[in-house]
Amino acid sequence: MNNTIEFYNLNKRYNAVRDERQSASYHLLISNKLKQSENSHLNEDHQQSLLFLKIAFVILLVISSLLLMMIVKIKYLNIETYTDPLTRSLNRRKFMIDYEGIAQKDHAFLILDIDGFKAINDSFGHEVGDEVLEKVASEIALILGNHHKCYRIGGEEFVVLFTLVEPLDCIELAEDIRRSVESLPWNHDLKVTISGGLSFSGKEKNTYKLADELLYNAKRTSKNVILNDSIY
Repeated sequence: MNNTIEFYNLNKRYNAVRDERQSASYHLLISNKLKQSENSHLNEDHQQSLLFLKIAFVILLVISSLLLMMIVKIKYLNIETYTDPLTRSLNRRKFMIDYEGIAQKDHAFLILDIDGFKAINDSFGHEVGDEVLEKVASEIALILGNHHKCYRIGGEEFVVLFTLVEPLDCIELAEDIRRSVESLPWNHDLKVTISGGLSFSGKEKNTYKLADELLYNAKRTSKNVILNDSIY
């Protein structure tokens, strides 16, 4: 009888220990499953975050590209709007805007005209005439550099606006332009020169009109000369 009771108690303790171990194993399994589930959710969230960042980057890249294209297009349109297509000088439209902006300020107005240009067209054709215009415009731009602007305002007429420059400097630059054009080499039997009028701003002076009058006098006399109204 005692043996039976002892066996029963032993068996009971065994079952208790087994149940306790099974319970611990079960809790451990549940804990591992929960951790795996949490890790899985974290990985999914991480993947979703990466996907969102990639999509946002692509959208930002597309928007930036579109903005850049718009800026380039606007700049190109502005260049085309204010540029003479043959000589690539600034055109009359741009000149009127800029001249209006400096008319009441200290400035110098230089107008240049290619001597005998009609005869060049009549003798050699308009193709050679266009070549003359291009080379003269290029030479003017080369002399002026980035400091001053040159405009083609008519057939063979060019204008330079000088701002904040001493009269003697303007006269010297104008003479540099005249000499450089005179020295240009040509493939044809050509001699190309320019005449000009240079007027300096003053009280109630219209430099555009006065420079044009000086140009007329220069062409009516010797040509290949630039007259000015400076008193130094």
